[in-house]
Formats: sequence, structure tokens, C-alpha cells
Amino acid sequence: MTLEQLYQTQRRTFVFKILPYVKIYDVAEDLVQEAFTRALTKLDQYDKRKGPIKGWFTKILFSCVWSHLREQKKTPPMYDIDLVLESDLLAYEEEPNLREYVRKTPNTKHRQALLGYFILGNTYEEISSLLGITQDNARKIVQRFRETER
Repeated sequence: MTLEQLYQTQRRTFVFKILPYVKIYDVAEDLVQEAFTRALTKLDQYDKRKGPIKGWFTKILFSCVWSHLREQKKTPPMYDIDLVLESDLLAYEEEPNLREYVRKTPNTKHRQALLGYFILGNTYEEISSLLGITQDNARKIVQRFRETER
């Protein structure tokens, strides 16, 4: 089997193989594409005597996945007060003090959780997945803000 045949027949399989690690289907597709691109540039390093091309490609794929996951830990927050349009905060009339509360909150994950919940409309499940916190923690952050509003 050639690398091109592997891509044609197994691409979706590889996407679903890495999906539990990256959690987002589009990201998984991008990583599979990146891995195939890397494999094409390293095709001269493939040795048939060491095993099938699928195993060799899988090593490259997971190298891409681990690189991506390491990079994700270094990236800036998924959203922050400076990235949210000022008009979005001002237009959000349901919680009039949200803008000042978010600006004064020192904890980045707390700010992100509040912006995600109130401005972007994320669920507690989405917030917990994106921020790496529990759903209970996301819920408590929102509840604390609401308690300060009373």
C-alpha cells in the first residue's frame, strides 16, 4: 500500500483515532492532513523492512498530535476581555456590572468562564472542556458573579 492509497482509504479512520485527544473534529482533520504532508516529505526515510506504512504513518500522526497538545498549553487564553468586542460587553444588558467584574477578576480562567458563559453563550460543559476545569467549577464561577449582583 502506498501513502496515497493509505490517505484515500484510511483518512477518516485516522481522524476518529485522534479525536479523543484533540476533542474538535476540524482540528483532528487538520492534524491528519499535516501528518500526511510531513509523511510525504519524509517518505525517503520509510523502510519497508521495519513494518507496514500504516504503522510508520501512525507514529508521524501521533507526533503531530502531541506537538499540537503541547502547543495548546502555551497558547494564550481562548478568549479574554481584550479580545471581546467592547460593544458586546456594553450591549449585554442582562448583567450590567459584568464588564467591571470581569476586568477586576484576577483569575484568567474565571474571566474566560464568565465571558464564555454570558457573551459567547457557551454551556458549562463547553466551558469546562475548553478551560480544563470541571463543570461544577464553571457553574460556581457564574454563581459567585450572580451573588455579587444581589
